[in-house]
Amino acid sequence: MFKRIGLLSLISSLITVSVFCLQPAGQVLAALPADDNAPPQNTAPVDETDTGKTPQEQLQRLFQQEKKNHEKQKDVISKAENARDKLTELIARAKKNGKETKSMEKALAQFNTRLGEIRLTYDQMEQVIRQHAGFDDKGKVVNAENAKKTVVEIRQGNKEIRQSLVKALKDIGQAGKKNRQQNNPRPAAKPSDQTS
Repeated sequence: MFKRIGLLSLISSLITVSVFCLQPAGQVLAALPADDNAPPQNTAPVDETDTGKTPQEQLQRLFQQEKKNHEKQKDVISKAENARDKLTELIARAKKNGKETKSMEKALAQFNTRLGEIRLTYDQMEQVIRQHAGFDDKGKVVNAENAKKTVVEIRQGNKEIRQSLVKALKDIGQAGKKNRQQNNPRPAAKPSDQTS
């Protein structure tokens, strides 16, 4: 019982981190001009700290923020992989104790497939960050158009990773709940013995 609650808590925590901590940066990119010399659109920056900053400074800040989001996702992916390993152990133990595990084995296989896809997307975004098109090695903008494309690509990849993680964790959590209900059905309520 303790291990089940611990695993559910871990999955719940991973979902919370994925949803709330890894939200994309503000929509400042929409306010950035395509041309460095053009004035910004009349869209107010989401973050007050951007007030008075040049478009290049905003891009540099967004690039750094998306890199940090990417690093946070590495930790979340590692925790999801650890949860997968613990779940594998729990399934093996349940199977050894004669419990029905086929639905959980199927859910775990789907979870593994999704984790593989998530890891692939993560690695692709890692490569985009390493190439840092539009930025120099210190993260300074050298080509605003390429820099904007880089930030947008990283942001979209981070968003895809986050959404995939949330869905995978929710699905495995629901499968676990359903499996527990199948293996440990609650007794039906007995009619009261009162007579009128």
